[in-house]
Amino acid sequence: MSKKIDQSKQLEFWLDEHDILTIRVANENAKVIEVNMEEALYSLGVQKRISEEKGKKILVLSNLTSMTKISKEVRDFAKTPAGKEVDNYVLAYAFVASNLWSRMIGNMIMSLFKHGYPMKIFPTEEKAIEWLLTQKEG
Repeated sequence: MSKKIDQSKQLEFWLDEHDILTIRVANENAKVIEVNMEEALYSLGVQKRISEEKGKKILVLSNLTSMTKISKEVRDFAKTPAGKEVDNYVLAYAFVASNLWSRMIGNMIMSLFKHGYPMKIFPTEEKAIEWLLTQKEG
């Protein structure tokens, strides 16, 4: 059972019984969502906070289905030392991409955001969660 723990302008953050942080678009009917710097920084802040609260690195699932673009500012930020700080609090990252466009976004994210944790794309949240649970620290 997941519990909504936070929300930004465009994103919702849910935590489940396995301590998997799930990031979803707040308005499921939104056809287009661009991840801008404000949203990216908010999301990173939530991830860091949950990691600190749990006292360990966390598992993250991001549903990309309604996301269509990542701003240039976010892409540039991801390559900086500040952008790579996420390595300190993420254990593994799964993306849900149920259509071709979202898979393209997922592949772009994985090529841009080279981090010290495994990342993988899945067609459903169920498959993503299954994989994330295999990445869990003992």
